[in-house]
Amino acid sequence: MNFNDFPSSFVTLFHIMIVNNWFNTTDMCCIVMESRWPVLYFVSFWIFTVLIMLNLVISFVLELYGEAEEKYAKVTDRRKFIKTLKKQFE
Repeated sequence: MNFNDFPSSFVTLFHIMIVNNWFNTTDMCCIVMESRWPVLYFVSFWIFTVLIMLNLVISFVLELYGEAEEKYAKVTDRRKFIKTLKKQFE
């Protein structure tokens, strides 16, 4: 858990994002930097990624699912209508 290189920083931030012992990571960074500012950084990162960005992604997925469900319902309704017409004219 460090910011020495790009992949390590991704792992550290992912660790913060999933809130898995985040207080240990923030305490470790505060001790190394001898400051309390890393807490502000990690909390703001978590708020931005989890509360804002992740909810936006989930809402887009749900919206696409809703649109696909409506199109599927229209297609199935159309197929049912065609089947009833075929039965009436046979």
